[in-house]
Amino acid sequence: MTTALAIIKTALLEIGGVDVNDTPDANLCDFGLTKLNDLLDTWATEPTAAYNNHEVVVTLPSTTRSLTIGPGQTIDIERPIRIESAFVRLNNLDRPMEVVEKQEYDNVLIKGLGTAWPDILWYDGGLPTGNIYVWPLASAPVELHLTVLNYVGEFAAVSASQTLAKGYRRALTLNLAVEMAPGLQLPVSADLSRHAGLAYKAIKRANSSVPQMESSGRRTSRLGQFLSGGM
Repeated sequence: MTTALAIIKTALLEIGGVDVNDTPDANLCDFGLTKLNDLLDTWATEPTAAYNNHEVVVTLPSTTRSLTIGPGQTIDIERPIRIESAFVRLNNLDRPMEVVEKQEYDNVLIKGLGTAWPDILWYDGGLPTGNIYVWPLASAPVELHLTVLNYVGEFAAVSASQTLAKGYRRALTLNLAVEMAPGLQLPVSADLSRHAGLAYKAIKRANSSVPQMESSGRRTSRLGQFLSGGM
């Protein structure tokens, strides 16, 4: 487990903000925590900064067009930036869904069309609550399986700790040092800037194996046939 304080102190050491035997005072800790969480907030916009993926399973009731997603919502998880992939399960059979953009969903002519298997999913990414839309509407309840990415969460306090995947502690420490230096009017060496960039690139390379499902030609064809009136 790594505490926010350990990351902040090591970052300060990198830029000469504290001596090795010193403990940062409360003001430095508060400043460091803010900058650390700002850094994590930015990283959460980068898919390759996610350390793994997570499958969420919910029941999609029959004839349901949309579900809310976010804390306290129908799908009660942290609001995801995007949905990586999805499939539905009915009678122990799985069928992949195509995650589409808004324009593709908007182009569907009859959004209330029913079928046994939903084929496409659009996620609006709304704040503070996201909405997931499916088409066609399932004629019976089905299991909806969603894949979302897991990012390092923000630290609630300097004493808070997290288990970090390999490479994250160094990447956070070095990049936090670069982030904190201007506010403390301390210089950033060329070596520190270079090593911070390399450490971040290293975790992105390690995470590049997180799978992202390609669109299925069969599903795209079915949607295209429907839009062209040939379904």
